[in-house]
Amino acid sequence: MINARSIIPRFFSSPLTRLSFGLVVLTISVMFASEFMGLVPDVKNSELKTRKVIAEMLAVQLSMEVRNNKKEILQSMLESVLERNSQVRSVAVRTESGQIIAKAGEHEKLWTLKPGERSTPTQIQVALFDGATRWGNVELQFYPLGASGKRFSFQGSFLWLIVF
Repeated sequence: MINARSIIPRFFSSPLTRLSFGLVVLTISVMFASEFMGLVPDVKNSELKTRKVIAEMLAVQLSMEVRNNKKEILQSMLESVLERNSQVRSVAVRTESGQIIAKAGEHEKLWTLKPGERSTPTQIQVALFDGATRWGNVELQFYPLGASGKRFSFQGSFLWLIVF
C-alpha cells in the first residue's frame, strides 16, 4: 500500500505550509465574495457611463452649432475631442443623407455601424437636431473597454487583484 506522505513532499505536509495555504485560499474567497456582493468597483461600467456622457455632451454642443448655422466650427470641435480624450479613436458629424461634413481621425476606416443601428461600447452615435428636426448624427469610435494604450489590457481588472 502506498503511503500518501511518501507521495507528497515534506514541504507540503508541514503545518506551516498548510496554514499558509489555508490563509491564501481564505483571502481569495473573501475577495471573490466582495466581487459578487458588488463591493469592488466595476471599472468597465464606469468607463461605459463616461463614454455615454462624452457622446451626449458633444451632441448637445454640436446641435447648438448646427442650430446657429456655425458649421465651420464643427471641425475644430471634433479635433479638440480627439486631442483631449485618449479613448477616442475617431469622431465625425454625418448628415441625415449620409454625408460626412466634419471628421477627426481615420473615421471612414474605423466606423462600421449603419445609421439606425444600436450603439456598441466602441461605436456610439447620437442624433443631432436643428430645432425639432433631426439633422444628422455625431459618431464616436472608441478604443475597446479597458484598453487604454497600456501594456496590459486588463490592468485595473479584478483578475489582477486576485493575482496580486
